[in-house]
Amino acid sequence: MLTLLKTLLGIIQFRLGPDAIPRSTVVFSTVIAWWFVVGLIGVLLDPEAGMRSMLNSALVSIPGLLVYSVLVQANGKGDRVLQMLSAVIGCGTLFSLALTVLFAIVVQLPGDGEIPLLAVLSLWIIMLWSVAIDGHILSRTLNFPRAFGTAVAIAVFVFQYYLFGLFSTAS
Repeated sequence: MLTLLKTLLGIIQFRLGPDAIPRSTVVFSTVIAWWFVVGLIGVLLDPEAGMRSMLNSALVSIPGLLVYSVLVQANGKGDRVLQMLSAVIGCGTLFSLALTVLFAIVVQLPGDGEIPLLAVLSLWIIMLWSVAIDGHILSRTLNFPRAFGTAVAIAVFVFQYYLFGLFSTAS
């Protein structure tokens, strides 16, 4: 588990690619379990918002993961899908953990519920970094230039942001 965590941190630092992750359903299941645990931490911090956030996260992430998977399959690299999904979900889980810690800190701040500018900026930096990492993972999976992977990741992010808006107003 520690090796997987180090590998994911290496991916987040642009030092490694998804090929550094073993092609394994056990690894894939582990990153899914980690995502679930981070979601539960959010639920413990704020039961209503945490559960809504966890559900929205799953509903918004699945279409993006499908887009990435179809793109990888269409380029004849189907044997890399499991590694790519493990990398995207694993790195996404680490970013979610960072956002959860940020939320826990903001909740403890005195004030009238207004979110400080530094917290908002941190949120956007984490989200934009995650898009860059998704682009890195996709480009390394497909052996395409990073600009291509980043462009696809930006398009998927915009689509997910739109979906998140739909789900947030529906609840």
